[in-house]
Amino acid sequence: MSGLLIGFGSGNIFRRLNREAPMGAIRRSVRDTLEARAHGLRSSGLEDYFSDLMREAGALQPVAGLEAVHGAEPLHLYTSSFSGSYFFSWDSSLEFSPALASLVIEGGLNRFAAVSAVLERNARVGQQPIEDNVTRAQAAQLDMALLNDPALIALRSDDRTPLDPLHDDGVAPLHTMMRIARDAAEQTAHDFPDPTGRAMTGTKDAAGSEWVYRQTLSLLLRSMRLPFRFDVDFRTNLHDGNVAIAFTTAGAAMMPKSRYSERRHDWVKLEEHERAAMSAAYNLRVGLMMAGMAFAVDTRVRQVSVTIDSIGLEEAVAEQDSAIAKLMGEALKAFERMRTQEPGAVMGGKSAPKDGDVHGDPSLASPKRGGAHSGRRAEHAILVRTWRGSWRGSRRRSWCAGSCFEIRGRAGIRGFDAGRRHRRSSVQRSARQ
Repeated sequence: MSGLLIGFGSGNIFRRLNREAPMGAIRRSVRDTLEARAHGLRSSGLEDYFSDLMREAGALQPVAGLEAVHGAEPLHLYTSSFSGSYFFSWDSSLEFSPALASLVIEGGLNRFAAVSAVLERNARVGQQPIEDNVTRAQAAQLDMALLNDPALIALRSDDRTPLDPLHDDGVAPLHTMMRIARDAAEQTAHDFPDPTGRAMTGTKDAAGSEWVYRQTLSLLLRSMRLPFRFDVDFRTNLHDGNVAIAFTTAGAAMMPKSRYSERRHDWVKLEEHERAAMSAAYNLRVGLMMAGMAFAVDTRVRQVSVTIDSIGLEEAVAEQDSAIAKLMGEALKAFERMRTQEPGAVMGGKSAPKDGDVHGDPSLASPKRGGAHSGRRAEHAILVRTWRGSWRGSRRRSWCAGSCFEIRGRAGIRGFDAGRRHRRSSVQRSARQ
């Protein structure tokens, strides 16, 4: 087309993502698909589904805070060397809303890459469908199956391991992860033996070594291929057989807004409560996966405690919107109360009533002297202190529209910094006469 050679299928999309700025690469990839179809060329169902994902994530429309400034985009796309997942990084701080939008787009890219990985595996082992014949609906069904059970491709396994996302029982993938965890513990004990000599080479698990256990579990958690970024922390006490894991969740905003219905053979919109239920099921499944690996690395583990926390962005955006709406409402009410010698109003002076009565329309009367607002003219001025919200990985205070949120983050998977908690302070505002 126009003298350019455009590759078929997802290869062209991955090429652009690896070489170009992310937002521009996404939009140009979708444009390539449309132009190919306009010239009578064929596009794959995976390409069409990529367009659906990016359109649903809002990446095809201008996103405030994520657009290029002087030709340079604020976002940078990287690939984790451990899990193979995509993740965004940015040079400067982002406000809450653009940060949340970037995570939604990031999740869409990882969902697309996960479906592509399943199709590539099918091509290697001789299963169906493959990208050459997959339909848009089949790609959507694969994506939903991977969201329902992230354990299907969470850890890399050889092609001999059975994989059928559309007929998953929810048990076999978890058993596969536990088997991989045991093998990883044995490999860690061999490659990085305990300096104290507690774990001997040739053991089938960590053999009670805190060194081997923590090294293995850290590597496994870092290697988990999940569609949404997460932050995880854990503590171990193998002597008592206890392990504690805390990780951040993927909120309802990350979940898809529609799904393909096999019964209706069409896309149906997901309501907010359905997305919230999907988010809860996804997070519980991820917690179960982490607990399973914690048990498998060492047989001495008897109890695993899992704590699920919020990343804080969705709550921060909601609090910010609520604070702005409240302040704007109060400002509008103040302006509505402003009256400058309205017709029918009774003003002070020699002819003013001396008995304290209000003559005429009471709603147009000026306030009494000595009250909160005195004088002939009620002058209201609302002074609102507004800070632009920002979101960063390390501990920083982020201000927005009179509300204060304290974002605390820990270094996550390959720089996956995420806010863990937020706190709202009182709205600061003042009025002067």
